[in-house]
Amino acid sequence: LILSGLLSITSGIINADSGEFEYSGSALHNLKNINFGEITYTGGHLTGAIMITKSTSGPFKEGMAGAMVCVVFSEKSGNDTGLVSPCYMKFTGSDDGLNLLAKRKGTIQSPGSGGKGTQELYGTGGMKNIKGTCAYTVKFHALNQNTILGKCKWSN
Repeated sequence: LILSGLLSITSGIINADSGEFEYSGSALHNLKNINFGEITYTGGHLTGAIMITKSTSGPFKEGMAGAMVCVVFSEKSGNDTGLVSPCYMKFTGSDDGLNLLAKRKGTIQSPGSGGKGTQELYGTGGMKNIKGTCAYTVKFHALNQNTILGKCKWSN
């Protein structure tokens, strides 16, 4: 009876239908600005790595890592700045991955800038049924580098 209960709990953790995970990432970006009247458009790409640092259950395991590539664009008019950044992350040694659509307000590109935002999460490969949301914080550093920390909730 005890063994049955333990197997039931373990099975629920491994085959969880929802959960949370946290990640950290580091990347290099190549962004360019174009001024068009009172509006500044910024666009480019960001490439780097991302690693899961904490997980409650499911396919996301602590230490899972992979490569990340993003397309970044924003439009700034006065104090109103909006950033959208669709990203793809592929876990090392697997066809599984994540599409992350980041959105936030704030400045980009200058060292010391950054901010908080939200991401929509969509799984790919063996994780294709996974969807969720993430809250993240990004910081831009010198030499076109940035760091990102995120906390995500997902479900199947």
